[in-house]
Amino acid sequence: MPEKKSTPRERTEQDVTPVVAMAHQSAVRMVAYEGRTFWNATAVYLQFAFLLIAAGVFPSFIGTDEPQLISVGGLLASLLGVLLTVLWYALASRVRKYQRYWIFSARELERSLPSHLQMFIRGEVLSLGDNVRVDNEHMRFTTTERVRMNWAVPVLYGTFFIAFLCLSILNFIRVVRAF
Repeated sequence: MPEKKSTPRERTEQDVTPVVAMAHQSAVRMVAYEGRTFWNATAVYLQFAFLLIAAGVFPSFIGTDEPQLISVGGLLASLLGVLLTVLWYALASRVRKYQRYWIFSARELERSLPSHLQMFIRGEVLSLGDNVRVDNEHMRFTTTERVRMNWAVPVLYGTFFIAFLCLSILNFIRVVRAF
């Protein structure tokens, strides 16, 4: 007679704990991966953004003395900055969403683990401004340390978006005056 396969409900806690631990480890790795991806993409964006701002402010990089070409070059750099800001924000938001997904998944898995292994659950408590205890150390964020990424990321990209819009308007005025 074939052996009856157990369902997840019939498995003992000892059977489930290694599976949960492996799944948790995978979630932790994905959180780290998504975090690196987010910061790498943001660093690349900031480099492009500052270059495009410089090109929008000083469009003489084109290498000509013609005011029409200089003004059009500045306008194009500014408009490209607007477009790249929107695209990069969309990509950064997507990566951030995946990172949050993995954090929530890890937190969900931690409910099956002993309390001393619940680092994402404690991290949530810490992020809300409460005390946590890790290795006999009490930790608590100060007010400025509690700034949330969900608020800071839109402010960062929004600031650049507004800067590029202003540069686009100024460069449009340059184009109108040049022609």
